[in-house]
Amino acid sequence: MELFRHHRSKVWSVDLGYYNGKRIRRSTGQTTKSAAQTVAAEMDKKLKAAHGEPASLERKVMPTLQQFADAVYLPYVKAHTSLKPKSKDSYENGTRLLKNTVLKVSKEESRPYAATTLLSKVTSADVKTLKVPGGPSNCNQMRRALRNLLSLAVEKEYIVVAPRIHLMKERKRKAVYDAKLEQKIMELAPQPLKDIFLILFDAGMRPDEIIRLEWQHILWDEERIFVDHGKTSHATRRVPLSDRVREALLERLRTRKPKHKDCPWVFPSVRKSATGHITDSGFGKQFRALRAATGFTRDLVLYCARHTFCTDFYDGCGNAKLTQEVMGHGSLAVTQIYIHPDHHGMDDVINARNRARAERAATTTEVDVLTAGAANFGRTFGRTGQVIQFPNAVNA
Repeated sequence: MELFRHHRSKVWSVDLGYYNGKRIRRSTGQTTKSAAQTVAAEMDKKLKAAHGEPASLERKVMPTLQQFADAVYLPYVKAHTSLKPKSKDSYENGTRLLKNTVLKVSKEESRPYAATTLLSKVTSADVKTLKVPGGPSNCNQMRRALRNLLSLAVEKEYIVVAPRIHLMKERKRKAVYDAKLEQKIMELAPQPLKDIFLILFDAGMRPDEIIRLEWQHILWDEERIFVDHGKTSHATRRVPLSDRVREALLERLRTRKPKHKDCPWVFPSVRKSATGHITDSGFGKQFRALRAATGFTRDLVLYCARHTFCTDFYDGCGNAKLTQEVMGHGSLAVTQIYIHPDHHGMDDVINARNRARAERAATTTEVDVLTAGAANFGRTFGRTGQVIQFPNAVNA
């Protein structure tokens, strides 16, 4: 018999053991542990009177976080058939980050968290103090993996209840490229960063879609680029092929090395890789070096070019559904995150409205106002027969 309490609950529950092959867990209905022990003892007594002693099952040895991750969790993630490859990668990378975390016990003492913490001793308070390289996004990837790991531990009955793991608040991308920043990048960026930035900026493709771009997907006659597959099922789409992207791709075709003549990739790997195309690590380093050299703010990342494309495309066409499809989003709610409206000129909109209203007011007679009022609020005027009185006006 073991008392426990679920997260968010003030009421104690009891694990009464196994009877007839089933694990019996019940709520005591008590918020104090002493009262809960009394109620639990009575429940235990009644169960034993009705069914005899609970089945004696071999108690599992409590592993550390790292032992459970290596022996149970990671094999489970790899063998999971309904998990998408991106989700598997995320959980595996989150587990890797978790293994490298260090818990600071005191000012002088710290210890590897995953290697020294028993699965049953994980607390939300300790998890909040763990730091991982990178920003909140990386930290949340680690915490999501830990959440999933603890959920599996409950299901496998290593622990009774999992602690609640809170996610950090991630900063949304707000930076977009203005004309000067765009020109600066185009002038200073080395290849392949320059062409990748240009496609991001003019076609709105994701970086992982660009590095897997094949020559057969360039629809020269239609002035489109066909995105064969991507992050979601909505990623398959056609995006615009601008004049300068066309020129850049034609130049890439003309200047490619003889060993890449038969290569299907637009951005082939310089060194022989498993995929045959480049990875995002290479041009990612190029961009970070360029940002450091030019003094750009750290909020400005390469992906902001996709946000800029979405903002400019929507401003130009005014069609939200078309913008969603070109971006490869599953819903308009996601597309709205990518649109950063320009706040300049808001006063011009209101001033223009006020001038138009003032002009209408100057040319409108009292009879026109009554007629318009009756048309707009006909039900009210028709029911009450109300007549508006104007000062110095003749009522007909």
